[in-house]
Amino acid sequence: MNTLGRLTRISAIFALFALVGCNQDKSAEEPVITTPEVVAPAAPAPAPAPEVAEEKPFIVQSREAQVSARVVSIDHASRDVVLELENGEERAFTVGDAARNLDQVAVGDLITLTFFENISIEVVDGEGLEAGGATLAAAARAEEGETPAGAMTRTDVEVFMVEAINLEENTFILKNAEGELQEFTAHNPDNLQRSAVGDAVVISVTNAVAIDITHAQAAE
Repeated sequence: MNTLGRLTRISAIFALFALVGCNQDKSAEEPVITTPEVVAPAAPAPAPAPEVAEEKPFIVQSREAQVSARVVSIDHASRDVVLELENGEERAFTVGDAARNLDQVAVGDLITLTFFENISIEVVDGEGLEAGGATLAAAARAEEGETPAGAMTRTDVEVFMVEAINLEENTFILKNAEGELQEFTAHNPDNLQRSAVGDAVVISVTNAVAIDITHAQAAE
């Protein structure tokens, strides 16, 4: 039964008792009819907000550079090439057999090399991890008959385990894949506060280079 129904029923019972009392003894003190105070049910206490785990340190840095050189001489038979750099210096080298379509390169052509490097350092929960490393590499080159071009990329990943943290000295010790221990000083003390012994430090270094050739006739 709801609250309103309960109050209605209680009031009716008290009213009935009053009538009976009056009929039996007019001198008797009439009962006082009161209505119980309605107390709203207490609202449930709000659940405490879940604690948000403080993010572990993560640093990433990228840079890109471009170098151009012009072909000043080329011997297609021996694959010997001499390039003139932007500062006027000349560099001689022999092109490997992996480079296709060298016969399409001529004196005056512009060779542009674009270099890209990305370094990331991330601290993660080390559960289930151990120190180690891996390398991923990929390459692409022009098909037969196309203008010479190519791209190469290499990513080296190293995992180190956090063996000790000294907040007072602002230092930490990492273990590498060979089990060797080395102590480092943190550049940002706050990073040590957000790390713990047993964490893993994952360092990823990606290097890429792309080679593009612009024929002298096209540049004119």
